[in-house]
Amino acid sequence: MLAGGQSRRMGTDKAGLEIVSREHGVTTISRLVLRVLGEVFPEVLVIGGDPLSGEGWRQCADLFPGGGALGGIYTALQQARHEYVFVAACDMPFLLPGAAVALLELAAGHDVTVPVLDGRAQTLHAVYRKTCAAPALALLESGRRRIVDFYPDVDVREVPAADFARIDPGGQSMRNVNTPADLVRARAEIGGE
Repeated sequence: MLAGGQSRRMGTDKAGLEIVSREHGVTTISRLVLRVLGEVFPEVLVIGGDPLSGEGWRQCADLFPGGGALGGIYTALQQARHEYVFVAACDMPFLLPGAAVALLELAAGHDVTVPVLDGRAQTLHAVYRKTCAAPALALLESGRRRIVDFYPDVDVREVPAADFARIDPGGQSMRNVNTPADLVRARAEIGGE
């Protein structure tokens, strides 16, 4: 899970935003994401951000500070013990375990497996193979930070919107919390307010 970032639209660190869950009581958005990841993956990494206390994950400092989400992906690829890494952002409290698993199953033999919705690659809800580390680092070292800019250098399996709709019919997994209004909606849905 990528936990760094500037959170410009929210105005505060999104990883620590509190939310009341019907199932888990008072928690944070990032802990909801971590719970889902912990349900389905044997290894969970928290990349960047403030240290999160608790068990079930390994906190990793950015290996390329200032590298944004691309730097976080590079760090995850370097730190992970497994060949394929599912990457999610810390602000996706509606993440579905089945969607993450389905993408991982589609990833076999590909360097990147990414849903494409409304013409945009969902780069922070995707699977990356360790083979992406070198192209990601080359991009970072060139001063560029757009994740999709290294895609031409690797084998990418795009998952079209229609196919992803079979995995996640409501598109819940892609919903993130970027603004105070998003937070109000998420709190109402997750807490049943």
